[in-house]
Amino acid sequence: MSQGRGQSHDSPHQERYERSHEAILAAASRLIRERGIDGASVNDVMGAAGLTRGGFYAHFPDKEHLVAETVGRMFYDAYEKLILQFPETGEAWAARASKFYLSLGHLRARDQGCVIPTLGGEIARQSPLVRDAFTKGRRALLDNIAYKLGGDDAAQRALFFLSACIGAFTIARAEPDEEEAGAILDTARDALLHALSPARAARTTGRRSA
Repeated sequence: MSQGRGQSHDSPHQERYERSHEAILAAASRLIRERGIDGASVNDVMGAAGLTRGGFYAHFPDKEHLVAETVGRMFYDAYEKLILQFPETGEAWAARASKFYLSLGHLRARDQGCVIPTLGGEIARQSPLVRDAFTKGRRALLDNIAYKLGGDDAAQRALFFLSACIGAFTIARAEPDEEEAGAILDTARDALLHALSPARAARTTGRRSA
């Protein structure tokens, strides 16, 4: 009986803590996407989460640890959107995932965009803790893309898929004209799917053998 009373006494506190922690991570993810790592201060993050700065240290020892965990959270967002959202595998998955990634909707959603083009330019200047979180997230995402694509050369094709998506997305994001940005995304998506098709790969292998 005493154990049960202790559990019910601790549970609300733990639930509040977890809700606050999630709110901080969600706010940090949004602000870092919008302003970059240096532009998202602890005060701004806590304010956006509806909390006071004093409560920050119950969750993180410093901003570095907040950023590292937020980077992990942002990679999980990418996992949900690219991997979990589409149950297909092989070319069918590549078609749906690339249509989502290389879209004007994704381009417009700056507060929800992919972590790699958003933070790629900043990560090299961050602490080892933050760089390690980014590297782990990138490797895990590539592993999941390779699983979705399948085949003996899945790892190489996954790297090609992600690199092509990120490159095209970055170029389109820098384009001020939305119609031209959309054309960049469409062209890149068509070329990517053409390059990944087994029929094209077979023709390429045949030419090399000849």
